[in-house]
Amino acid sequence: MNFNSFSIAFVILGALSQMTMQAQTADFSVSAESFCAPSIVVIHNLSDENPGYIYLWDFGKGAVVQSAEMILYENYPDPGQYTITLSLVNGTDTVKKQKNITVYKGPKANLTASPMYGCPPLTVVYSDNSTPGDAAITGYRWDFQNGDMHIGNPATYTYADSGAYSIFLEVTDANGCSSYIDSRDLVHVYGKPTADFSPSATFACNAPLNVQFTNLSTGTGTMNYDWNFGNGRQSTQFNGNTSYGDGTFDVSLVATDQNGCKDTLTKNELISVGTMTGTIYAEEGTQRYVQDSSLLCPGNLQIYSSLPKLPSMRWDI
Repeated sequence: MNFNSFSIAFVILGALSQMTMQAQTADFSVSAESFCAPSIVVIHNLSDENPGYIYLWDFGKGAVVQSAEMILYENYPDPGQYTITLSLVNGTDTVKKQKNITVYKGPKANLTASPMYGCPPLTVVYSDNSTPGDAAITGYRWDFQNGDMHIGNPATYTYADSGAYSIFLEVTDANGCSSYIDSRDLVHVYGKPTADFSPSATFACNAPLNVQFTNLSTGTGTMNYDWNFGNGRQSTQFNGNTSYGDGTFDVSLVATDQNGCKDTLTKNELISVGTMTGTIYAEEGTQRYVQDSSLLCPGNLQIYSSLPKLPSMRWDI
């Protein structure tokens, strides 16, 4: 081969090499252009495959990584602006592709509850106390952990029964970033006492009637009691006793436990003192007879008095 033939071959090979360099492209896609921290970004390498090139990745965090993988996963724990650069290198020849992504700072969920302790029924107001990130908080989802939900802020809920109650809050901002808090056993509803009592007597024809009241109440810890005997007298003793003149009287008892929870029992017209008049009547089937001689006809009769709560009666027929 003469010198001229060698020169021509060299030129042709150089031209082919230049054409190969110009045909090589670098390209990639990302799963999105914006994310909420922390996020894992999925990167797809779309570059032309060429064994003569190495793939260098700069994820915008100060390090360069060599990888020929076609799918990469990169973790971005911190918010900020990042530039992802792919460089295809073949000796001194380099082809690059860049994309910018934004990682937003999301909100940090928090809440308050008022009151956190109390007697049933206890109405609690839950309020958002979250810290916003790069955008304003726009959504609130409350889960009362019993099937009930609420959207918006604040949330109000009434607990009818004693126990410890949890609350879940998820907040979402204008960038679509979210955060949640699950507060376990945040609200405590105390058990409620039960007021109850029994009188030694409820009726007398003649005054005075002395009545002893036995306290049958139940509750937690040290209990306090407030009696109202209906005759102008009160008492804070465990058991009650009082004397009644003529008339009909209501009796009530308020039982209060160590948590301040109360229950009130009122027995209306419990005590009756004095001569009373009433009406005797009879019923046969659905028919009622009052002061009617026809009630004496043969048959099965039920005879009643219109006076309630009489301790004993004697019938002469």
